[in-house]
Amino acid sequence: MAKTITREEIKSKDLRREYKRFIGEKKLDYYLSKFERMEEKNNRLSFNLSALIFSTFWCFYRKMFLPGALFLALNFAVSFVQMRFLANAPLIVSAMVMIIALIPNLFCGIFGNSLYYNYIHGCIDKSINMNNLQKEKYYKENGGSSARVAAGVVAAYLIFTIALFLSFAPNFTA
Repeated sequence: MAKTITREEIKSKDLRREYKRFIGEKKLDYYLSKFERMEEKNNRLSFNLSALIFSTFWCFYRKMFLPGALFLALNFAVSFVQMRFLANAPLIVSAMVMIIALIPNLFCGIFGNSLYYNYIHGCIDKSINMNNLQKEKYYKENGGSSARVAAGVVAAYLIFTIALFLSFAPNFTA
């Protein structure tokens, strides 16, 4: 029977190699420096500008589908409320809805690296006892980034927003 390996044991062997295989070469140094700083300070606050600006779409780009889907649902809900109810709403209500709309951006900007760190470690934990072929396939499916997925989500969001706008737009027929 094969011995089960834990993440603590793999740290001593070469966690950096696992990061490299999972994250990819392009952003490895950026995330390694962020993760090391977070571990040293025992603090999960770590600013990520891309995550702040693109929040929901950044999650999908990094293949973190659950938080991305939750943020996307919040974005859809806020868009619906804005289109349906805010045309004649008091300014304070409109401002509150706009602040709610910024929650994913602020959360991802402040906690995005921590969210990604936890996602990576969860995936590494799941793959630790896989053979190399299984692990490569798993890392390819769950790691790195996917501009295609992010672009697809952006397109779907734009289509939804346009359809929503058209459904609540004033009727201009004479």
